[in-house]
Amino acid sequence: VAHPDMLMRLPYLVQLNILKQMEFYELFFIGMCSEKAKLLVRLIQHSFVKTVINVLEYCIKVQKPRDTGKDVVMWASVHYRPENEFLYKSNQNWDREVTFCNEGKRIRCKLSYHPIKRIPILWCKDKYKKLLPMALHHSICEIFQLSGDIQVIFRMDRYSEFPETKEVDNMFGMLNNDDDDESNEQFFENLRIRNYAKITPTESFVLRPENALFSTTHLAICNPYKITRDHLCNFRGTSLTLHVANGFSTEDLIAFVENWIKGSNIILKSVMILCDTHFSQKLERKRFFEAFKTKAWDPERRAGRFEYPSTMSILFDTDILDCSQHLDIEREHDSLLATVIIQESLFCFFVWHDRFPNVSSNQPKLDYSRKKADGNPYFLIGDIFF
Repeated sequence: VAHPDMLMRLPYLVQLNILKQMEFYELFFIGMCSEKAKLLVRLIQHSFVKTVINVLEYCIKVQKPRDTGKDVVMWASVHYRPENEFLYKSNQNWDREVTFCNEGKRIRCKLSYHPIKRIPILWCKDKYKKLLPMALHHSICEIFQLSGDIQVIFRMDRYSEFPETKEVDNMFGMLNNDDDDESNEQFFENLRIRNYAKITPTESFVLRPENALFSTTHLAICNPYKITRDHLCNFRGTSLTLHVANGFSTEDLIAFVENWIKGSNIILKSVMILCDTHFSQKLERKRFFEAFKTKAWDPERRAGRFEYPSTMSILFDTDILDCSQHLDIEREHDSLLATVIIQESLFCFFVWHDRFPNVSSNQPKLDYSRKKADGNPYFLIGDIFF
């Protein structure tokens, strides 16, 4: 990294030309040096909008729209850990130092560089291992004027290293701490998830339907082994996606819709259950619709295409949000309409809070980066990527 004092003495256009050649982490370090340096760094255009705190890799990423992120800086504890031994021993210069301030604490860090990723590693005392990722997040967001949303990727058996925060906006958690159900329950009771959570539990991971996780605004569960009819009926958020589900029957779905008709959930917009075709019993469309009074699509009563909420991104072969050929169920006490799509391995329940969404912003999205066997792109719904 160029020494900031030398850089600031150069002519303005030369400064900009040098900064344009720098890596993102170098701009970050320059921007930390002074207010003047920070303002100069902000002149360099970039398309990043958020950070991601990846506890699995002890790495801060910066993220563009519809992108999983680019590694910027890593953190590590100087306390001995087998996974850090190679990185610690490979560094030959421990004279470099960076200091962060967060929550009224000064965090002094030694600096090294990852031999493969070629990004900096900041080494802190063990007592700061949960505070340092938050300090890095806040500093990067402030210098580059990114969204302050806190996004975390973690694994439950490492929850002792979860960043020092009681609130996150978006979270991806691998729930593999099977031996301590009480700790699992308490973790989600104590953490406020402001927007979105995606979790992948192991087969024996259990949470009560009353747990705060099932009040998350947007919740996605991959391989929901222990998610039952009770969890489905007790969901208190806006959107729920169950991916590779294998425990739901047609009767469970009938019970869920009956509960919605009688219930008071006024914020539910979407429930999608994508069944595991190898292990699930097939859903019965005829049996399902025999249980309800339905109405065919009427273009005078609602639009033909549903506006999917801002949640987990999923690819489909067809435009699943085109509801012009599907049946509606009306909840009498508040006149809410819900469109139901049911196939052998798919259940979609879309609630129309806005019966005629803005047409210009509610168009099909195609993912050209991945194509089907016939060469055509997939349809993409959702806009949160991890």
